[in-house]
Amino acid sequence: MSNGVSSNPVAGIKIPKFSERELIIIVLAFILGAISSILIALPVSSTLNEPDYLVGFVEEPAKIVLVYAVALLFPAAFLSKDKCAVYGAAAGLGFAFFEDIIYFFIMPLQSSIMQGTAPVASVEEMWLRITVSLPGHILWSSLAAMGIVFFVVDRNLWSKTLGFLVLAALLHGVYDATVGAGIEIGVLLIVASAGIWYAAYRYVPETGIAEKYVGILIAPPNNEIFVPDNKVFGRDDFTEYVPYDEATLISRNQFTISRIGEQFFIEDLGSKAGTSVNGTRLKPYTKVTLRPGSKITLPSRTTLTFTTKGAIQDVSPVTTTRPEPAAPQRPTEPESTAQPTRTSTDARATQRADAVPRQAPASTMPESATKPMLARIVAPNNSDISLVGSRKFGRDDFRNMVAEEKLPFISRQQFTISVSGETYYIEDLQSNNGTTLNGEPLQPGSQRELKQGDEICCANVLQLKFQP
Repeated sequence: MSNGVSSNPVAGIKIPKFSERELIIIVLAFILGAISSILIALPVSSTLNEPDYLVGFVEEPAKIVLVYAVALLFPAAFLSKDKCAVYGAAAGLGFAFFEDIIYFFIMPLQSSIMQGTAPVASVEEMWLRITVSLPGHILWSSLAAMGIVFFVVDRNLWSKTLGFLVLAALLHGVYDATVGAGIEIGVLLIVASAGIWYAAYRYVPETGIAEKYVGILIAPPNNEIFVPDNKVFGRDDFTEYVPYDEATLISRNQFTISRIGEQFFIEDLGSKAGTSVNGTRLKPYTKVTLRPGSKITLPSRTTLTFTTKGAIQDVSPVTTTRPEPAAPQRPTEPESTAQPTRTSTDARATQRADAVPRQAPASTMPESATKPMLARIVAPNNSDISLVGSRKFGRDDFRNMVAEEKLPFISRQQFTISVSGETYYIEDLQSNNGTTLNGEPLQPGSQRELKQGDEICCANVLQLKFQP
């Protein structure tokens, strides 16, 4: 992924994986392309009788404008240039398919009724439309749809989206104005269109969210908190990163981080104890610019570092799919040993036995002492989250496990898993859309025991398996 332009010297075309909703959008794009052919483009072209070179400026907007409308309703499904290209190709295929039906069957039939002749379409025209015109419609519409990525990311980039549509219309118009010279010319124009399509494909970022647009808060010790556009942060977002007795100092709506273009801003929401940036307390409801490296201090004195994905792309971050316990490197010898010179296996076993009854915190215990407490929850894509002791789970924990458009169904605090002795328990945290255990809904405030292989379903959009 790049900051606007693909940096790969050779950009390969990837085949994306589609969610159920995205597959529906593909079918819908095909239908919308067909509708635009039947109800919009052909009647308008017949009425206006425009020159051939202007045909593209009628048909391309007609094909793609309805796909743009779908993008406004489901923007998360249009963040990938690969998916946008497929949506556009489906619209172009639907348009060309029904246009060919009209030219091959309906128009000859009308002519035969009026003139009393057999309904026969020109073989040469049929061959031209199937082998040249149909691939052309797919290429031009796919090119126009790729530009949607920019508008979805930032409404201020609408000119780039419009530019892709104009380019597609120009290619279409040039084809219609010159194809009469012969099928060979048509083939050359389609090859040229394919080359321009590939150049545009390389220009568009791998994903609609370029790295410079992805905000990240780094919470101690090295936890990443994803920052969507216009995100309100409050107490519930930081309970995992601040001491329990200090969390109440943070307001439920502490501050908001918003993005305009490439610039991020922070604004205190009248919080009771205030928010500081780089040591200066913010005035309530006044926006202050955030830059990579800006330090945000919460009332609990916990300091967060703001950055962007692009600024840390060379650093290996701690991902949300496999978070590690906040533990320092294990010393050569545990501090609790009474005989620092002993290094035998039996000595270390004695030290572990001594450590457990004292219930030393996980952050100071040797790794081997926490091993019996280790468990994980596994998603269908085989990504997992390690669990050491008790932990709350919510939306941000599952970003790499569930499609982006389904994330809002999961609450910020969905459920908690706690441990007592060697037994794990799960409890729903009054989530909006509920949590089920092996198909049975969990009652908020009521704990259920977890066993190996138990299936946890979050908001009916993410299935997880518990593995101690």
